[in-house]
Amino acid sequence: MRWTALFLVVGCVPKAERQKDPVIAALAAADRQWADRSTLGIDAAEMAYTTLLARWPGEPRVWGRLARTAWSRALVNPGEARAWHEAGREQAMRCLLRDGRLEGAVTRVGDHLDTEMLDGIKGRDASCLVYAAAHTVMLVRLRGEGALLDLEDVPPLVTRAGALGEVEPALRRWAEAGELQLRGAEPSRVRKLHAEAVALAPGQAFYAAEALRAFPDLEGSLAISAPDPAWKIENAAILAASGAVEPREN
Repeated sequence: MRWTALFLVVGCVPKAERQKDPVIAALAAADRQWADRSTLGIDAAEMAYTTLLARWPGEPRVWGRLARTAWSRALVNPGEARAWHEAGREQAMRCLLRDGRLEGAVTRVGDHLDTEMLDGIKGRDASCLVYAAAHTVMLVRLRGEGALLDLEDVPPLVTRAGALGEVEPALRRWAEAGELQLRGAEPSRVRKLHAEAVALAPGQAFYAAEALRAFPDLEGSLAISAPDPAWKIENAAILAASGAVEPREN
């Protein structure tokens, strides 16, 4: 089964909270390297997260960050995008399938996720849900019509992520828009989701480039602001590839 194999691989924080959950302090240190990736490079953050995964193999917050790292790798290296999206989806699905009950449910219903299966997914998994959806949308786009069946996983993933709160809100809306667009859904809904994604992350060139790719007439009407410094390397790669207008101060 598609996901069964994956199941086999499995700032300032108050002192009391750190003692209760040691992962928080460890993640904070790794996240600082992620925030500085434009100067340190992505390798440093990826190595930090991989080290944490060796300590806590089933920790969803680490798996989610590795899936996020793969997303940035794909944006920065478009020639290797498919391989990075494959890796990112695998990491996100390992996060979700670490629960044997979910793995069994996937097997029973024919290798695809549904909303009922994901009901037991908790808040710490929210990032994994969003990245599993986003990487899947990108892989379907890259593979073409032969991969359209994989889109069946996307609606339950984004629905459950939305129910858990606003984790990666711009990417969640983009994933929903991408799934609808690939299915040929009503353009007005897709257009609205793209505009919302840009408004939620106006300093990240990816969302504006994607909105304009789908709806060129949106140029001049999107909520664009100053570039996000943490996204410097991703923004540079996206602007070079798409010719999108560089984010500017409103």
